[in-house]
Amino acid sequence: MPTEVHVTIGRIEVSAVPATAPEKRAPTERRQPMSLDEYLARRQRGGP
Repeated sequence: MPTEVHVTIGRIEVSAVPATAPEKRAPTERRQPMSLDEYLARRQRGGP
C-alpha cells in the first residue's frame, strides 16, 4: 500500500534586497557635431 504524504504551506515571506547604487562615471566630453564642410575637408585629406 502506498504511503500518503500531505504537505501544506501556510505562509511564504519574500523580502527584496536593495540593489547597490551603480558607480558614477566621470562625465565624458562631447564633441560638437561635425559640419558638412569639416567632413568634406577631412575626407579629402584622407583623415579619420
